[in-house]
Amino acid sequence: MLQYVSRHALAALVALSLGCGGATFNGTRDEAFLTAVEARSGEDWEDAAVGALVYLGTATEDDDRYDRAQMLLAEALRELGFRYGAALYYWDVAQARRNAELADEALLGLQALTTTGHVDDDLLLRSFVASADIEGAQAELADFVFYERGIDNLRRGEMVWATEALAAIDDESPYHARAEMALAAVDLDDGKLNAAKARLESLLGEESETPVPDDTAFEARLALARIALDQERYRSAIRAYEALQDDASDRPSLLLEMAWAHYYQGNYRRSLGLLVALDAPVYSGLIAPERYLLEAYNLRRLCQFDPARTAAARLRSRHADVLQDLREGVPPVDSEWLRQAALQRDTVLPMARLVRATRAEVERLEDLTERAESSGERLQEAYVAGLRRLERRLPHVVDAEARTIARELISASDGVRLILHELSVQLLRGRSRPSGPAPADAIDEVPEGRVAYAFGGEFWTDELDEFEVVIEDRCLQ
Repeated sequence: MLQYVSRHALAALVALSLGCGGATFNGTRDEAFLTAVEARSGEDWEDAAVGALVYLGTATEDDDRYDRAQMLLAEALRELGFRYGAALYYWDVAQARRNAELADEALLGLQALTTTGHVDDDLLLRSFVASADIEGAQAELADFVFYERGIDNLRRGEMVWATEALAAIDDESPYHARAEMALAAVDLDDGKLNAAKARLESLLGEESETPVPDDTAFEARLALARIALDQERYRSAIRAYEALQDDASDRPSLLLEMAWAHYYQGNYRRSLGLLVALDAPVYSGLIAPERYLLEAYNLRRLCQFDPARTAAARLRSRHADVLQDLREGVPPVDSEWLRQAALQRDTVLPMARLVRATRAEVERLEDLTERAESSGERLQEAYVAGLRRLERRLPHVVDAEARTIARELISASDGVRLILHELSVQLLRGRSRPSGPAPADAIDEVPEGRVAYAFGGEFWTDELDEFEVVIEDRCLQ
């Protein structure tokens, strides 16, 4: 005779099988699934994960609850901070598409994880999402897939297919702005500055009805600043960079770009001030050999020949060992310094962060999976395999960037040789004004309402972008 058991009583009975305080599960597969469902409703994500793992350990793909258990496990792992594992289970449900409704939910889960940096783009996104069947999918998912498909085709050089996919994105979708940004990047790579400028201005213009995501808006404004710099519209470039400063305190490369804009405008003391700011400890991660050359260029324009020599020589003194190795033919990939420098570049950071995050998740995983006993081994194996795959790919990305930095170092070193020769020639000619814009007026007195302090090597992080070097112009007019 069947007896009625309340929902909460059933949860209590199943919880006894699951155990408390980290005990292992010893119930049946059906009890494991019920435990996972009940634990999820109570937001007990660890029990939910363990219950789902136990169920999946013996269930087959033909089981009606298989995909639902994978979705439940993915959600629990995401809430517990195991985002890479969550992405694996979302991906499996989405690509198998055994249940169309759950497949769309899984794709939404993958979409949400793309913003965290914990998704292996090449494996989980562009190997599947770029070719996903989106017929009947909701609009938000369709735009997501069209965007990933377009980006995948752009990277393959298939411009016709890429343009077709990106053009299919709804104008009111947040992916529309990202698509326009991607197409503008293609224009920039092709040297079509005016076309890129027009596309970006339209994207940010008041006539645009679709809100542009903050990160995309920042990248668009930054691209416009760089276009202005390339087109020698230095005042416009400076205004554009200054408008970005409050949102880019962690991007010292912008200070360097601003310094170049001020240099070309003739604001040598302001340019030097920005370069002084780059010496702050908070910006120690910036790897930019050209920084020393620009300092020397600024000082040369003020006929400060000895300081200019010192600035140029700093490049060689700071990187003497690396430059010597490169001159002797040592491959960049064999330089520990170049590899560490590459790890700090924007092109490498996302992959490096993904590897570190996945490694940290692997270290935390054992406490969770041991409660599911043998059922947790599948997840552990998937994590280890994923980590190994990422660790194999990371060196290739690092090596490519290390070669780029090596070329920058050698180019900057050659520039040092050239400027030292030019300084020697200028010394013979006297202190005549070098070619280039006349320097802007120096600060003779502190403007009313402001206070000036002598610089003693300290750095106030809220004022790093406001430095201006007070230095004499020794050129003869």
